[in-house]
Amino acid sequence: MSFLSPLAFALTALVLPLVLLYFLKIRRRERRVPSLLLWDPSLRDREASAFFQRLQRDPLLILQILALLALAIALARPAATVMGEGARKVVVVLDTSASMKAHDVGPSRFDVARAEAVQLVRRLGEGAEVMIIETGVQPKVTAALGRDRQRALTALGQAQARDLPTRLGEAVRTARALVGADPRAEIHVFTDGAFAPPSDQAVADPRIRWVGVGRRSWNVGITSLAIRKAYFGASDYQAFVSLVNYSPEAQTFTFALELDGRTIAEKDVTLEPSVRRSVVLPFSHGGGGVVTARLRIDDDLAVDDVAYAVLPPPRKINVLLVSPGNLFLEKVLRTDPQVSLEVRRSSKPWVARSSTRSRSPTGRRSSSASTSSRRTSRCASPSR
Repeated sequence: MSFLSPLAFALTALVLPLVLLYFLKIRRRERRVPSLLLWDPSLRDREASAFFQRLQRDPLLILQILALLALAIALARPAATVMGEGARKVVVVLDTSASMKAHDVGPSRFDVARAEAVQLVRRLGEGAEVMIIETGVQPKVTAALGRDRQRALTALGQAQARDLPTRLGEAVRTARALVGADPRAEIHVFTDGAFAPPSDQAVADPRIRWVGVGRRSWNVGITSLAIRKAYFGASDYQAFVSLVNYSPEAQTFTFALELDGRTIAEKDVTLEPSVRRSVVLPFSHGGGGVVTARLRIDDDLAVDDVAYAVLPPPRKINVLLVSPGNLFLEKVLRTDPQVSLEVRRSSKPWVARSSTRSRSPTGRRSSSASTSSRRTSRCASPSR
């Protein structure tokens, strides 16, 4: 603490004459009275004229001295120099991937991370600059760097966890690029750690502060689902499903395959810790629909217990048959459900001729079409 006008403390010198006024003896005039009974107060004033006696008993003197000191301090204009928050640049990187929906911490990892980020923004001073970046498939700046804390709080309130993967490394690189090389900047990353290891530069940057949420990994999930058409049968399919057990213990559960809400296959599966397994389930269906793979298990993350695949309706092959009449060929084509047959009758047979000509070794041109035509006419002539 410092004083802008320290000369004002010279007023404290008035305390000395103020005290001396209380030490002065009171001059009394002598009078003859019939009784001293009513003069007790006068006797007490006389006793107070002793050295320090009046000073010890009169609180008015103490109040006057305190008032004089307060006046001197006020005129000296005290000032305190403190470091404000105006120079801080705070970037909040919020993980919005699907894993943040896990409820191992209540109500969810994302809700806990967002609450901590809100508390961080509210603790900032009036002059601090703050930026909000959401991760996901691509980093998204929802609140640009500025001193409007209410805008940052609104961006945090509107943030939601999505069923998408995360690229947290790109979000951190974006934050570092936006703040530049400012050593006063701070990058607070709120995540559950379910991402690929960041680069060495991000780890070594002292401005990055990792804030972890989540306590355990108790989850079994579907990592991929693919529907393929079988080589045999026009309406036979195969469902390829990949399952992973992320929990530290073995898990036994039921895997079900549904088509348009109807269960078409079920299978009991047991997965060891940190084990990936592929399951193949064949089924038959003649039309299109939505295939749903579902795990019947109670774990911390429910979003990866269900996967969907769209089965498109089969498309028929348009076939045009031009013939004077071939009953057997028409029946064969009509029995195929994937063929849309159109028949056109023709009274004349089709003769394919080639228009290419070849050069003979003697330099003469010969027509292969006429030669083939003559050979055909010879073969078609009746024998004698």
